[in-house]
Amino acid sequence: MNILVIKQTSLGDVLHATPHLRAIKQKYPNAHLTVLTAKGSADIYAHNPFIDRLVLFDYPRFKQIGLLSPRALVTLFRQTQAQINQSEYDLAFDLQGLLRSVVFLYFARAKKKYAKGRWLGLGGFRNKQLHAIDEMTQVLAQADIPVADTAMEFSRSVDSATKLQTKLARNGLDTLLADVAHKKFVVISPFTRWASKNWPLERFIETATQLSAQTTVLITATAQDRQAIELALNTKSANPNNIVNLAGELNLTELAELMAQASLLISGDSFPMHLATAVRTPLIALFGPTDERK
Repeated sequence: MNILVIKQTSLGDVLHATPHLRAIKQKYPNAHLTVLTAKGSADIYAHNPFIDRLVLFDYPRFKQIGLLSPRALVTLFRQTQAQINQSEYDLAFDLQGLLRSVVFLYFARAKKKYAKGRWLGLGGFRNKQLHAIDEMTQVLAQADIPVADTAMEFSRSVDSATKLQTKLARNGLDTLLADVAHKKFVVISPFTRWASKNWPLERFIETATQLSAQTTVLITATAQDRQAIELALNTKSANPNNIVNLAGELNLTELAELMAQASLLISGDSFPMHLATAVRTPLIALFGPTDERK
């Protein structure tokens, strides 16, 4: 059998689909599984043992083009669709439920098609009262594929620990990963994608300062947040030597490796929270509203 799964963005949502990929292969262990995801999400699936072929969609370029160049948009779509249609599929699923993902499902050469949501001519399921993971589980149920275990997973490369060690060494943390049996460091990831969800950065730094009296604290974020963290550290931190700003330095695989070896993650409602869950690291997550008016 050939099976196609479409799951593009965002990072947390892509990670949410890992139990569903596992369930498909448990149902059809000899099937060839093709997955379409966004380039920025590629690391999440790059080493997943259940995926046989990964097709990448240049989502940043898609957003950049927008409606400014319909011809370029069509070209980008055709290039991606051509990669998808190198095979004909017995089953195809869109677990995203958005027009920009479902359009690939419509044009896929597949005998049976299922999507998250209600789409003309497609089997599917939609209930906004359910969590996205439960919705995807119900989409697979339409094709008689059970999802008994919804635990997420992040498969890392064999050299991910070595690459992480190299980057930590640049920050004077040569021995941080040496004693894996006695993990001593805490990771703090202070930012989310929504300003209304963010616990104030200065509060995270105060927490890091208190923890740094007893352990090393590593702060992770994107490169664009690095300066804000540096400024907050220089202003608030009483123990700067035990607090290290790693913002913008780690790719997703290295971040997963760091999380897996940490004793604790403190974060907002963000991808690092889901990642810590996937690698079985204890965490404290501080939740704010996506829309504070609700």
